[in-house]
Amino acid sequence: MKPGRLKAGRGLLSAMAAAGVGVCALGQERPLTLNGNAFASYSNVRSRMDTLGTGTAGMRTTDFPWGFDLNARSYLFDPRFLSFTGEMNLLRGTLTQNGAETKQQNLGWGLGVEFLRQSAYPLRVRYVSYNSDFLQRRLQTITSFRKSFGVDWSYRKAGKPTVDVGYDNSQYDYGSVVSEPASAVLRRPNRSRLLTSGVGYAWRGWQNSVRYSLGRMDDWGTQAVVDQEFAQATTQRNFSGMRMLTLLGTYQAQEYANQGLGLKQRFPLTNLRAEFTGRPSEKHNYQLFHEYFRSDFRTARLGLTAAEAPAETAAAGGGNSFQRTGGAETYRPVPSLEVGVMADVARLSPWAIATGATSKMANVSGRAAWHKRFWIVEPRASVTRGIGFAAMQSGESRQVPITGYSAGLQVGSLSKLALSGDYSVYRRPEIYQIGGETTTRLTNLRLDSRAMRGLSVSAEANRNEMDILAARGRERMKVDTMSASVIQRWVSLQGIRTVTKGERSYLYGAVGGLGSGIVTIPVEEILRSPLIPNRGAQTSAAMTLRPWRSLELQGRYTQQRYVFRLGSQDSRLEQYEAFLTYRLGKFQVTAGVLHAEGVANFTIQNNWNSYFIRVSRAFHIL
Repeated sequence: MKPGRLKAGRGLLSAMAAAGVGVCALGQERPLTLNGNAFASYSNVRSRMDTLGTGTAGMRTTDFPWGFDLNARSYLFDPRFLSFTGEMNLLRGTLTQNGAETKQQNLGWGLGVEFLRQSAYPLRVRYVSYNSDFLQRRLQTITSFRKSFGVDWSYRKAGKPTVDVGYDNSQYDYGSVVSEPASAVLRRPNRSRLLTSGVGYAWRGWQNSVRYSLGRMDDWGTQAVVDQEFAQATTQRNFSGMRMLTLLGTYQAQEYANQGLGLKQRFPLTNLRAEFTGRPSEKHNYQLFHEYFRSDFRTARLGLTAAEAPAETAAAGGGNSFQRTGGAETYRPVPSLEVGVMADVARLSPWAIATGATSKMANVSGRAAWHKRFWIVEPRASVTRGIGFAAMQSGESRQVPITGYSAGLQVGSLSKLALSGDYSVYRRPEIYQIGGETTTRLTNLRLDSRAMRGLSVSAEANRNEMDILAARGRERMKVDTMSASVIQRWVSLQGIRTVTKGERSYLYGAVGGLGSGIVTIPVEEILRSPLIPNRGAQTSAAMTLRPWRSLELQGRYTQQRYVFRLGSQDSRLEQYEAFLTYRLGKFQVTAGVLHAEGVANFTIQNNWNSYFIRVSRAFHIL
């Protein structure tokens, strides 16, 4: 070897050793690995749509896609020094719809590089490119692409601040080339950029972290630009006696600018939170907190100053704020009993003076929970009592009781046979609406058995009832769910049925609470409004058979029906599916059939029949 080459080689080895990288890892990792997967499939779909008064329309679609995926990995000198990953995928196929043929071609590839991946300052660089083309004979060609470039760098060393920096630049575009009668190119390119950073460090017992990101998205087709900004700072410290203080501050803003409309809108959000928790003993813990939230919006004309903008545009904007202070404390005098107390006060400042909207609120409640196991029987119960005070901007105030209780019983053991039942009721005031409240009732019955080795059986019935009176209106809902399953090594059966019944007022969804800027409606008017019933039901069942390791059979059944607004909107669906998966050596064969029928709004009836088959094989090339 020449002296110059020997000296250069020693210099490279010295640099790698200084970075903490070994130089002989060929025995642990292959210098080049190459794996792949190839597949081909065929599908056939026939659909028919019958429309009342219009007639029948049918469609037959066949698809024959094929392709492959390749994955490669290599390194230079040592995998801990410089490593490479690459991937490539190709998908081609022919799609035929009622004789109209469309050629599809998707090609994607990516490359990743890692420098000193096990060191204190690894660097990662990635690039991804993806192209898709749909060629419709004698009509047009639809093309799209996506390209992304990214860099990530981090610094990790004991006793030093941690640093993370990342950058991503993506471009995506779609367009069409019209062949007849005249050639034209229609393109909609877009671009997005995102810069992220983060720092974490410890200082005199405080654990601190700061994160910041800045992004922009350009849609050149709609002439819209979206800027996003996010900043967050967190500090935390542990004190003696298992006490901890956490301070969190978050700011984020989105700005939409549209050159075509000549408008710019900005939506900043600020959130601050302080929390102090303590656990003096295994039996006792407490929490104190204060949080502040504010949201604003501003609208302006692009290219105009505040003096030049129209009065209505210059004045467009507003904001709301929300503050809450509270605490909670729990104590466990004996292992089977836990008692606690919670209290909080809140102040809201809505965007507009809203009739009936809450501006101040206070809640005080206490809770006791008990459970005890007697041989194979375990009863449990809890009680919550409290009161909520609310005041609105007009000066009127009201109070709403907070009540809740639950009771349950479990008999047996999960390892053999267990039966359990629970019932709970909870009622709380609505924070955004004077006089509003939410009542929830939950009922649950469950059976579990694992008495036989390798066999698991379970069954469950639930009822969830809700009664909501809020700024958005009145809603009552009852949801009943029943499910059962039998799981064994060779076979599994599962079934579930859900029935939903409810009713909503006409005003539901027409108004909003915090942040809507829309005048809320008094409770008295909400209660006078008529209710619109709605109902729905869904049933599904599935069965899986595994007669031997290389074969799996699946069957599924689904039935759905939903009715809204006194039957004026009705949708139904019934669907049958069957699948087969078979492994023959290194090949895997997957096939399936589907039949579905559906009705929408009593006037449109749809019918689908389809089947498919797919063959794939994995390769280990190097």
